[in-house]
Amino acid sequence: MKERLEELFDEAKTLSLLGRWKEAKEKYLQILEISPDYPGVYAGLGEIELKENKPRRAEEYLKKAISGGKPHPRLHQLLAISLIQQEKWKEAEEELEKSLAKNPSDPRPYVFLGYIAIERGEIEKAKGLLELAKNEGERSFPLTLYLMEVYFFLEEGERLKEMVKEVKANFESSKEFLPKGLRDFLKCEIALCEGNIREVRSLWEKLKKSSFDLRIYHAGLIYSPSRLQEMIAKLW
Repeated sequence: MKERLEELFDEAKTLSLLGRWKEAKEKYLQILEISPDYPGVYAGLGEIELKENKPRRAEEYLKKAISGGKPHPRLHQLLAISLIQQEKWKEAEEELEKSLAKNPSDPRPYVFLGYIAIERGEIEKAKGLLELAKNEGERSFPLTLYLMEVYFFLEEGERLKEMVKEVKANFESSKEFLPKGLRDFLKCEIALCEGNIREVRSLWEKLKKSSFDLRIYHAGLIYSPSRLQEMIAKLW
């Protein structure tokens, strides 16, 4: 039985990595039927629900994963992401602080804390947190995007120009892996920060038909389309 459970777990992880989430979930649920406390299953299910932008379900699974023992700092970060998607800012901050307490050298929690500060309109606070992450060696796409937004709102022109270059480079290297809707929002935001008003107007007409309720999560990037509205309103 032990070997069969290990085999199912390995199959589930592989399927999840391949983006075959429905099949992966089926494998994980098979394991739970046999062994309800099997290590890693709730974490795996939670991560899949995050990827499918189902934050409430992700929260349920990740809380079970964390309650089951000594959780890895990354689990606190994943739970924080599910909470951020539901605008549970305080709970998300608490999980990120737990992650930092367990691994103070990891700069990623500062990126998510910076995101929360942007959403709350605390732009100076966001700037401090995001620049701290950068100084600690973080160079991810989410960090550069959020810093670009911060410098836009604070009207820090030179820093904005530098960050636009970094965001464009990151975008070009990852755009083929991004969902089309998210890709279009990001293209519009980059054009906005470059001052390319003609392109912004063109893209915005297409995007206005999109839902602005969704807080998209994809490969470490949390993106709120409603913030693009705020940025355009600031410019126009």
